Amino acid sequence: MQDAESQTDESGDFPEMVASGANGGQTQSYLGKICEVLERQFDQEQFYRQQELDRQRELDRQREFDRDEKFDRQEEESRQRAEEYRQRELDRQEEESRQRAEEYRQRASNSAIEAIADQSRDEDTINKVIINSDFLLGILRQVAGFYPGANLNENPLIIKRPFTLLFHTLPALTDLSQSNDDEDENGKLLRHEVLPLCGKYLSKLFESFRRAFAAGEVFYLALGGLFLPGSLLLAKDAIGQLQMVVCLGTEYRSKLSFGDDGHRIGPDSTLTVTTWSMSWDPSRQCFGRRILEFSIPHFEGSRRIEGLPLYPEEYYTDGVSRATLKDELTARGRNWSQLVSGTPSCWTHEGLSIFGQYESSAYRYETYTSSVST
Repeated sequence: MQDAESQTDESGDFPEMVASGANGGQTQSYLGKICEVLERQFDQEQFYRQQELDRQRELDRQREFDRDEKFDRQEEESRQRAEEYRQRELDRQEEESRQRAEEYRQRASNSAIEAIADQSRDEDTINKVIINSDFLLGILRQVAGFYPGANLNENPLIIKRPFTLLFHTLPALTDLSQSNDDEDENGKLLRHEVLPLCGKYLSKLFESFRRAFAAGEVFYLALGGLFLPGSLLLAKDAIGQLQMVVCLGTEYRSKLSFGDDGHRIGPDSTLTVTTWSMSWDPSRQCFGRRILEFSIPHFEGSRRIEGLPLYPEEYYTDGVSRATLKDELTARGRNWSQLVSGTPSCWTHEGLSIFGQYESSAYRYETYTSSVST
Protein backbone atom coordinates (compact mmCIF):
# COMPACT_ATOMS: atom_id res chain seq x y z
CA MET A 1 0.00 0.00 0.00
CA GLN A 2 2.70 2.38 0.95
CA ASP A 3 4.66 1.32 -2.03
CA ALA A 4 1.64 1.98 -4.18
CA GLU A 5 1.14 5.39 -2.67
CA SER A 6 4.83 6.13 -3.04
CA GLN A 7 4.70 5.03 -6.52
CA THR A 8 1.61 7.01 -7.13
CA ASP A 9 3.19 10.14 -5.56
CA GLU A 10 6.43 9.60 -7.37
CA SER A 11 4.78 8.95 -10.61
CA GLY A 12 2.66 11.99 -10.30
CA ASP A 13 -0.49 10.01 -10.92
CA PHE A 14 -2.40 11.49 -7.94
CA PRO A 15 -3.89 14.39 -9.85
CA GLU A 16 -4.98 11.95 -12.43
CA MET A 17 -6.49 9.78 -9.75
CA VAL A 18 -8.40 12.74 -8.36
CA ALA A 19 -9.41 13.81 -11.77
CA SER A 20 -10.37 10.29 -12.77
CA GLY A 21 -12.31 9.86 -9.60
CA ALA A 22 -10.19 7.11 -8.13
CA ASN A 23 -10.74 7.27 -4.40
CA GLY A 24 -12.49 10.59 -5.14
CA GLY A 25 -14.85 10.50 -2.22
CA GLN A 26 -12.17 10.04 0.34
CA THR A 27 -9.97 12.68 -1.17
CA GLN A 28 -12.76 15.24 -1.36
CA SER A 29 -13.69 14.53 2.22
CA TYR A 30 -10.06 14.90 3.24
CA LEU A 31 -9.72 18.20 1.39
CA GLY A 32 -12.92 19.50 2.89
CA LYS A 33 -11.68 18.74 6.36
CA ILE A 34 -8.40 20.44 5.58
CA CYS A 35 -10.25 23.51 4.30
CA GLU A 36 -12.50 23.45 7.32
CA VAL A 37 -9.51 23.27 9.63
CA LEU A 38 -7.79 26.05 7.76
CA GLU A 39 -10.90 28.22 7.87
CA ARG A 40 -11.31 27.50 11.53
CA GLN A 41 -7.66 28.43 12.14
CA PHE A 42 -8.06 31.54 10.03
CA ASP A 43 -11.20 32.51 11.92
CA GLN A 44 -9.46 31.91 15.24
CA GLU A 45 -6.47 33.93 14.12
CA GLN A 46 -8.79 36.73 13.02
CA PHE A 47 -10.65 36.48 16.29
CA TYR A 48 -7.45 36.55 18.34
CA ARG A 49 -6.07 39.35 16.21
CA GLN A 50 -9.27 41.35 16.65
CA GLN A 51 -9.20 40.64 20.37
CA GLU A 52 -5.62 41.82 20.52
CA LEU A 53 -6.49 44.94 18.57
CA ASP A 54 -9.46 45.61 20.83
CA ARG A 55 -7.34 44.98 23.89
CA GLN A 56 -4.65 47.28 22.53
CA ARG A 57 -7.18 49.99 21.75
CA GLU A 58 -8.68 49.58 25.21
CA LEU A 59 -5.24 49.86 26.74
CA ASP A 60 -4.57 52.96 24.67
CA ARG A 61 -7.88 54.44 25.73
CA GLN A 62 -7.17 53.55 29.33
CA ARG A 63 -3.69 55.03 29.16
CA GLU A 64 -5.09 58.20 27.57
CA PHE A 65 -7.81 58.34 30.17
CA ASP A 66 -5.27 57.82 32.94
CA ARG A 67 -3.05 60.45 31.40
CA ASP A 68 -5.94 62.93 31.19
CA GLU A 69 -7.04 62.03 34.67
CA LYS A 70 -3.49 62.44 35.96
CA PHE A 71 -3.19 65.78 34.18
CA ASP A 72 -6.54 66.91 35.58
CA ARG A 73 -5.50 65.71 39.01
CA GLN A 74 -2.18 67.53 38.77
CA GLU A 75 -3.93 70.64 37.50
CA GLU A 76 -6.43 70.44 40.34
CA GLU A 77 -3.64 69.90 42.85
CA SER A 78 -1.74 72.86 41.41
CA ARG A 79 -4.88 74.98 41.57
CA GLN A 80 -5.51 73.88 45.15
CA ARG A 81 -1.91 74.61 46.13
CA ALA A 82 -2.12 78.03 44.48
CA GLU A 83 -5.41 78.72 46.24
CA GLU A 84 -4.01 77.55 49.56
CA TYR A 85 -0.92 79.73 49.08
CA ARG A 86 -3.06 82.72 48.10
CA GLN A 87 -5.29 82.16 51.10
CA ARG A 88 -2.31 81.77 53.43
CA GLU A 89 -0.81 84.96 52.00
CA LEU A 90 -4.09 86.81 52.46
CA ASP A 91 -4.40 85.47 55.99
CA ARG A 92 -0.81 86.46 56.72
CA GLN A 93 -1.30 89.96 55.35
CA GLU A 94 -4.58 90.30 57.21
CA GLU A 95 -2.94 89.11 60.41
CA GLU A 96 -0.03 91.50 59.94
CA SER A 97 -2.45 94.36 59.27
CA ARG A 98 -4.46 93.38 62.33
CA GLN A 99 -1.33 93.18 64.45
CA ARG A 100 -0.12 96.55 63.16
CA ALA A 101 -3.53 98.07 63.80
CA GLU A 102 -3.58 96.55 67.26
CA GLU A 103 -0.06 97.76 67.86
CA TYR A 104 -0.97 101.27 66.74
CA ARG A 105 -4.15 101.17 68.77
CA GLN A 106 -2.26 99.92 71.80
CA ARG A 107 0.43 102.56 71.41
CA ALA A 108 -2.18 105.21 70.82
CA SER A 109 -4.42 104.19 73.71
CA ASN A 110 -1.60 103.87 76.25
CA SER A 111 -1.80 107.45 77.45
CA ALA A 112 -1.49 108.83 73.93
CA ILE A 113 -2.25 112.28 75.26
CA GLU A 114 -2.42 113.53 78.83
CA ALA A 115 -3.73 116.75 80.31
CA ILE A 116 -1.93 118.00 83.41
CA ALA A 117 -4.21 120.13 85.57
CA ASP A 118 -3.22 123.37 87.25
CA GLN A 119 -3.70 122.58 90.95
CA SER A 120 -4.19 126.26 91.77
CA ARG A 121 -7.34 126.42 89.60
CA ASP A 122 -10.40 124.30 88.96
CA GLU A 123 -9.96 120.75 87.64
CA ASP A 124 -10.94 121.72 84.08
CA THR A 125 -8.00 124.15 83.82
CA ILE A 126 -4.74 122.64 82.63
CA ASN A 127 -1.29 124.14 82.17
CA LYS A 128 0.26 121.57 79.82
CA VAL A 129 -0.55 118.68 77.52
CA ILE A 130 1.82 115.72 77.20
CA ILE A 131 1.78 113.61 74.02
CA ASN A 132 3.36 110.19 74.49
CA SER A 133 2.33 108.51 71.25
CA ASP A 134 4.67 108.34 68.24
CA PHE A 135 1.56 107.69 66.19
CA LEU A 136 -0.09 110.93 67.32
CA LEU A 137 3.16 112.83 66.85
CA GLY A 138 3.21 111.56 63.27
CA ILE A 139 -0.28 112.98 62.74
CA LEU A 140 0.81 116.32 64.22
CA ARG A 141 3.86 116.43 61.94
CA GLN A 142 1.58 115.70 59.01
CA VAL A 143 -0.85 118.53 59.70
CA ALA A 144 1.51 121.10 61.27
CA GLY A 145 3.92 121.28 58.33
CA PHE A 146 6.20 124.27 58.94
CA TYR A 147 6.31 124.73 62.73
CA PRO A 148 9.87 125.44 63.90
CA GLY A 149 8.67 126.68 67.29
CA ALA A 150 8.03 123.09 68.44
CA ASN A 151 10.23 120.02 68.22
CA LEU A 152 7.74 117.47 66.94
CA ASN A 153 10.39 114.72 67.07
CA GLU A 154 10.45 114.79 70.86
CA ASN A 155 8.73 111.97 72.70
CA PRO A 156 7.02 112.80 74.93
CA LEU A 157 6.12 116.19 73.51
CA ILE A 158 5.09 118.77 76.11
CA ILE A 159 2.79 121.55 74.92
CA LYS A 160 2.48 124.31 77.50
CA ARG A 161 -0.26 126.82 78.05
CA PRO A 162 -1.65 128.56 75.93
CA PHE A 163 -1.27 125.48 73.62
CA THR A 164 -0.68 127.42 70.40
CA LEU A 165 0.42 124.28 68.52
CA LEU A 166 -2.94 122.65 69.18
CA PHE A 167 -4.78 125.90 68.43
CA HIS A 168 -3.13 126.19 65.02
CA THR A 169 -3.52 122.50 64.10
CA LEU A 170 -6.97 121.79 65.59
CA PRO A 171 -8.94 122.69 62.40
CA ALA A 172 -6.81 120.27 60.34
CA LEU A 173 -7.06 117.60 63.04
CA THR A 174 -10.84 118.00 63.09
CA ASP A 175 -11.02 117.61 59.31
CA LEU A 176 -8.81 114.52 59.48
CA SER A 177 -11.07 112.96 62.12
CA GLN A 178 -14.11 113.13 59.84
CA SER A 179 -13.01 110.03 57.88
CA ASN A 180 -15.77 107.42 57.66
CA ASP A 181 -13.28 104.61 57.10
CA ASP A 182 -13.47 102.18 60.03
CA GLU A 183 -9.90 101.08 59.32
CA ASP A 184 -8.52 104.63 59.48
CA GLU A 185 -6.42 104.64 62.65
CA ASN A 186 -5.83 108.40 62.35
CA GLY A 187 -9.55 109.12 62.49
CA LYS A 188 -10.10 106.70 65.39
CA LEU A 189 -7.30 108.15 67.48
CA LEU A 190 -8.40 111.73 66.85
CA ARG A 191 -12.07 111.00 67.51
CA HIS A 192 -11.52 108.98 70.67
CA GLU A 193 -8.44 110.59 72.20
CA VAL A 194 -7.44 114.04 70.97
CA LEU A 195 -10.68 115.84 70.17
CA PRO A 196 -12.45 114.84 73.41
CA LEU A 197 -9.50 116.16 75.43
CA CYS A 198 -9.42 119.42 73.44
CA GLY A 199 -13.19 119.72 73.79
CA LYS A 200 -13.08 119.21 77.55
CA TYR A 201 -10.11 121.36 78.46
CA LEU A 202 -9.32 123.72 75.58
CA SER A 203 -12.57 124.59 73.78
CA LYS A 204 -13.40 127.60 75.99
CA LEU A 205 -9.86 128.96 75.78
CA PHE A 206 -9.64 128.58 72.00
CA GLU A 207 -13.10 130.06 71.51
CA SER A 208 -12.02 133.16 73.48
CA PHE A 209 -9.03 133.45 71.12
CA ARG A 210 -11.26 133.32 68.05
CA ARG A 211 -13.75 135.86 69.42
CA ALA A 212 -10.98 138.36 70.21
CA PHE A 213 -9.32 137.94 66.80
CA ALA A 214 -12.66 138.36 65.02
CA ALA A 215 -13.11 141.70 66.81
CA GLY A 216 -9.59 142.83 65.81
CA GLU A 217 -8.40 142.60 69.42
CA VAL A 218 -6.07 140.38 71.39
CA PHE A 219 -5.39 139.70 75.07
CA TYR A 220 -2.00 138.67 76.34
CA LEU A 221 -2.61 134.92 76.63
CA ALA A 222 -3.95 134.84 73.06
CA LEU A 223 -0.83 136.43 71.55
CA GLY A 224 0.74 133.03 70.84
CA GLY A 225 -2.28 132.00 68.79
CA LEU A 226 -2.14 135.21 66.77
CA PHE A 227 1.26 134.47 65.21
CA LEU A 228 1.18 131.40 62.95
CA PRO A 229 4.63 130.13 61.88
CA GLY A 230 5.19 130.86 58.22
CA SER A 231 2.73 133.76 58.10
CA LEU A 232 3.62 137.29 56.97
CA LEU A 233 3.83 139.94 59.69
CA LEU A 234 3.99 143.72 59.54
CA ALA A 235 6.29 145.72 61.80
CA LYS A 236 7.74 149.24 61.82
CA ASP A 237 11.42 149.74 61.22
CA ALA A 238 13.69 152.22 62.98
CA ILE A 239 12.31 155.22 61.12
CA GLY A 240 8.66 154.23 61.48
CA GLN A 241 8.14 152.66 58.06
CA LEU A 242 6.31 149.37 57.70
CA GLN A 243 8.35 146.32 56.83
CA MET A 244 7.26 142.74 56.22
CA VAL A 245 8.83 139.75 58.00
CA VAL A 246 8.09 136.02 58.18
CA CYS A 247 7.05 134.47 61.49
CA LEU A 248 9.16 131.59 62.80
CA GLY A 249 7.57 131.06 66.21
CA THR A 250 6.72 132.49 69.60
CA GLU A 251 7.81 131.86 73.15
CA TYR A 252 6.58 133.17 76.50
CA ARG A 253 9.63 133.97 78.60
CA SER A 254 9.46 134.56 82.33
CA LYS A 255 12.06 135.56 84.86
CA LEU A 256 10.42 133.27 87.39
CA SER A 257 10.74 129.48 87.21
CA PHE A 258 8.10 127.07 88.47
CA GLY A 259 9.89 123.81 87.62
CA ASP A 260 8.93 121.17 85.12
CA ASP A 261 5.40 120.78 86.43
CA GLY A 262 4.31 124.37 85.99
CA HIS A 263 4.30 127.04 83.35
CA ARG A 264 2.70 130.37 84.23
CA ILE A 265 2.36 133.57 82.28
CA GLY A 266 2.47 136.42 84.77
CA PRO A 267 3.18 140.17 84.88
CA ASP A 268 6.93 139.53 84.58
CA SER A 269 6.62 137.50 81.39
CA THR A 270 7.29 138.64 77.83
CA LEU A 271 6.22 137.15 74.52
CA THR A 272 9.14 136.89 72.10
CA VAL A 273 8.24 136.58 68.41
CA THR A 274 11.07 135.25 66.27
CA THR A 275 10.99 136.29 62.60
CA TRP A 276 13.25 136.48 59.58
CA SER A 277 13.71 138.87 56.67
CA MET A 278 16.20 139.34 53.83
CA SER A 279 19.38 141.33 54.46
CA TRP A 280 22.50 142.28 52.51
CA ASP A 281 25.79 140.89 53.82
CA PRO A 282 28.52 143.33 52.65
CA SER A 283 31.35 141.04 53.75
CA ARG A 284 30.08 138.11 51.67
CA GLN A 285 28.51 140.30 48.99
CA CYS A 286 25.23 138.41 48.98
CA PHE A 287 21.70 138.48 50.36
CA GLY A 288 20.74 136.20 53.23
CA ARG A 289 18.22 135.68 55.98
CA ARG A 290 18.42 137.86 59.05
CA ILE A 291 16.76 136.81 62.32
CA LEU A 292 14.76 139.50 64.12
CA GLU A 293 13.24 139.07 67.56
CA PHE A 294 10.32 141.23 68.70
CA SER A 295 9.27 141.42 72.34
CA ILE A 296 5.79 142.19 73.63
CA PRO A 297 5.70 142.74 77.40
CA HIS A 298 2.80 141.56 79.51
CA PHE A 299 -0.30 143.78 79.43
CA GLU A 300 -3.69 143.63 81.09
CA GLY A 301 -6.99 143.55 79.26
CA SER A 302 -7.19 143.69 75.47
CA ARG A 303 -5.42 145.67 72.78
CA ARG A 304 -6.09 146.41 69.16
CA ILE A 305 -4.08 144.04 67.02
CA GLU A 306 -2.85 146.89 64.82
CA GLY A 307 -1.47 148.61 67.92
CA LEU A 308 1.07 145.83 68.54
CA PRO A 309 4.75 146.26 67.55
CA LEU A 310 4.04 143.64 64.86
CA TYR A 311 0.94 141.82 63.70
CA PRO A 312 -0.29 139.54 60.89
CA GLU A 313 -0.65 141.39 57.59
CA GLU A 314 -4.33 140.36 57.21
CA TYR A 315 -5.20 142.74 60.09
CA TYR A 316 -3.78 145.78 58.30
CA THR A 317 -6.50 148.42 57.73
CA ASP A 318 -4.61 151.70 57.98
CA GLY A 319 -4.55 153.65 54.70
CA VAL A 320 -4.15 151.79 51.43
CA SER A 321 -5.37 148.29 50.71
CA ARG A 322 -3.24 145.28 51.60
CA ALA A 323 -2.56 144.59 47.91
CA THR A 324 -1.36 148.17 47.38
CA LEU A 325 0.75 147.98 50.53
CA LYS A 326 2.44 144.80 49.28
CA ASP A 327 3.16 146.43 45.95
CA GLU A 328 4.69 149.48 47.67
CA LEU A 329 6.83 147.32 49.98
CA THR A 330 7.96 145.21 47.03
CA ALA A 331 8.97 148.28 45.02
CA ARG A 332 10.80 149.76 48.01
CA GLY A 333 12.58 146.47 48.63
CA ARG A 334 13.65 146.27 44.99
CA ASN A 335 15.12 149.79 45.17
CA TRP A 336 16.86 148.95 48.42
CA SER A 337 18.35 145.73 47.01
CA GLN A 338 19.74 147.61 44.01
CA LEU A 339 21.19 150.29 46.27
CA VAL A 340 22.96 148.01 48.75
CA SER A 341 24.20 145.48 46.20
CA GLY A 342 25.37 147.98 43.56
CA THR A 343 28.45 150.15 43.28
CA PRO A 344 28.86 152.36 46.39
CA SER A 345 27.36 155.77 45.77
CA CYS A 346 25.66 158.68 47.53
CA TRP A 347 22.00 159.45 47.00
CA THR A 348 20.26 162.65 47.94
CA HIS A 349 16.98 162.22 49.74
CA GLU A 350 14.65 163.75 52.29
CA GLY A 351 13.95 162.30 55.72
CA LEU A 352 15.89 159.88 57.88
CA SER A 353 18.57 157.43 56.80
CA ILE A 354 19.53 154.43 58.93
CA PHE A 355 22.86 152.84 59.63
CA GLY A 356 24.77 151.50 62.63
CA GLN A 357 22.94 150.25 65.72
CA TYR A 358 19.41 150.84 66.94
CA GLU A 359 17.46 149.35 69.83
CA SER A 360 13.87 149.95 70.93
CA SER A 361 11.56 148.34 73.47
CA ALA A 362 9.97 146.31 70.69
CA TYR A 363 13.03 144.90 68.95
CA ARG A 364 16.75 145.26 68.55
CA TYR A 365 18.37 146.01 65.21
CA GLU A 366 21.77 147.35 64.28
CA THR A 367 21.12 150.82 62.89
CA TYR A 368 21.61 154.54 63.50
CA THR A 369 19.38 157.37 62.41
CA SER A 370 20.42 160.69 60.93
CA SER A 371 18.59 163.47 59.20
CA VAL A 372 19.69 164.43 55.71
CA SER A 373 17.98 166.92 53.41
CA THR A 374 18.55 167.88 49.82
